[in-house]
Amino acid sequence: MNTKTKHFYGVIPMQPENGLYSVVYDCKENSKLDNKLETFFPGLVAINGYVEKGEHIKISAIKVSDHDNSEMNYQKFLGELNKISSEKGFTYDLEIIKTSEDLAIKKNLSLFKKLIKSVGNDEELYASINYGFKPTPIILSMALNYAYQICENTDIGCILYGQFNHVTKKSTIYDTTALFYMDGIVNTLAKNKVKDSSKMMDFVLGEEYDDDDDEIN
Repeated sequence: MNTKTKHFYGVIPMQPENGLYSVVYDCKENSKLDNKLETFFPGLVAINGYVEKGEHIKISAIKVSDHDNSEMNYQKFLGELNKISSEKGFTYDLEIIKTSEDLAIKKNLSLFKKLIKSVGNDEELYASINYGFKPTPIILSMALNYAYQICENTDIGCILYGQFNHVTKKSTIYDTTALFYMDGIVNTLAKNKVKDSSKMMDFVLGEEYDDDDDEIN
């Protein structure tokens, strides 16, 4: 039995009312994310797929303060979350992590500080890296790495990215968790000063990840 608390992270978008689309995301990489939920928020797909009846979970939502669109989308997020909670029969604690439109390094590190204070021991972490300013997913990834390395019995459940093609209207969720662990492998190679590390990476990645379409010319 899993005794860890499932803890979900995401960002409340700042798009205008007509800038978000309620869609059903396709996912061929992870059956938990291929659960046919129609939503504006990819992070809710993870909650819908991973949370079981009777569980109590934690949710940390990054939200820009004093932003009309952010507040509007937050209310929309709450409505969808409460519907899923009622239908699946789980309860939650919701923490709002406030940030600002100021992208100065001081503000970015302040957000990082708030994120690492929000995580604890004995947690299983899930994160949607959609929405927010461009530094936001970097900061969120830093916080996840801190939690994974520092907190006791805390690990990563899933990191996801939801893509919407505005031309084809196709929507897809990608499980990007492997990228997190690959970064950890690189850090381990560097820490241990492994010789021929490029050959080691070739071995780890294998031919499966060779893509002729992406060759460097």
